[in-house]
Amino acid sequence: MKYRTGFVSNSSSSSFCIFAPKEAYDDVYELADDYTKACIDAIGFEKEKFMGNELVSISYISGSQSTFDYTEVKFEGEIPSGKYGEMNPGEAVEEFITELEKAAGEGNYLTSSVDC
Repeated sequence: MKYRTGFVSNSSSSSFCIFAPKEAYDDVYELADDYTKACIDAIGFEKEKFMGNELVSISYISGSQSTFDYTEVKFEGEIPSGKYGEMNPGEAVEEFITELEKAAGEGNYLTSSVDC
């Protein structure tokens, strides 16, 4: 088993834990399209308090055995385009997390992953 920080692209599945300021999460969520919001709502971010700061945390699995294999995304509408046609939930979440990392700013965002 390999442990890394950041996103991993050479594994069939990776498990992620992400922590970010709640304010950054709220800002990115507000700007997200309805499909992305439905995907984020399906896996859910937990709101936490740590050393007096409001944070959000998420843990999920991406890749060949993803969280979305076991989670229903409730969305009725047109699904945006992704890399290979309709965007899949994993793509939507990864784009959201990329924006969340930018909004949080350097040193205010933590992610770790384990290759499965």
